[in-house]
Amino acid sequence: MIARNERPSALNKKSPFISLIASGAILALSPAAFAGSPVELTNSQLDRVNAGAVALSTSDAQAAGVLALVGTTTNTLSITAPQPGVQEGLATNVGVAVGEATSTGSNFGDSSRTPASSATAVTTSGQASGNSVLSFSGNHTLSVLGVTTQSGFTLAIGRWVL
Repeated sequence: MIARNERPSALNKKSPFISLIASGAILALSPAAFAGSPVELTNSQLDRVNAGAVALSTSDAQAAGVLALVGTTTNTLSITAPQPGVQEGLATNVGVAVGEATSTGSNFGDSSRTPASSATAVTTSGQASGNSVLSFSGNHTLSVLGVTTQSGFTLAIGRWVL
């Protein structure tokens, strides 16, 4: 920490510039991949192409005050399982995303301070491949006694029906 009457050292002034140069050097020196020209897939290769499922979840919480507590959790799961009795290479796909955020801010009744605040944000989404797809989503916020909790989920199920 720099005291009020101290001057920042030259190293502290140059740190952002040095970081920028180092980042640029790492990007410039990283190896590039060359895949070559596109290749046409055969029918048997195309029969095995399956997009699967994707699930995304984000959560954020903020609180301000003498007491400020926040907590967030996110979980995602994607599953691809073979479908016996259906064309080889086609599968059932499931994507699940869950997010939770909790926050509280308090000044313990001290009105001389800036008012305490708290907020949460949770988003979830998912998509599954198939010609029969079901998606369910939900999101709810609850605020009780200065504590805000928000939860969200998404479930996406995709299946190939021939």
